[in-house]
Amino acid sequence: MGKARQLADLLDSTGDVFADFLDNTDSNITTKGLYEHAHTISADYTIATDKNALTAGPITIATSASVTIPTNSTWVIA
Repeated sequence: MGKARQLADLLDSTGDVFADFLDNTDSNITTKGLYEHAHTISADYTIATDKNALTAGPITIATSASVTIPTNSTWVIA
């Protein structure tokens, strides 16, 4: 569904936030203390302008994919 969700999609019939929203797998936020990611980037990705990205390496970029790092952005592989 993406990050732009309708309010009706965020609330159940009692007005509580859906549990999966708090544990959203589409998000780069975790409440579990650890964030896991794949070792291979297999689709094109563009870091947002004026934003930074962090990858826990090693990382491989598939031959069919690319990572774009715009001006004023940084990608750190640690």
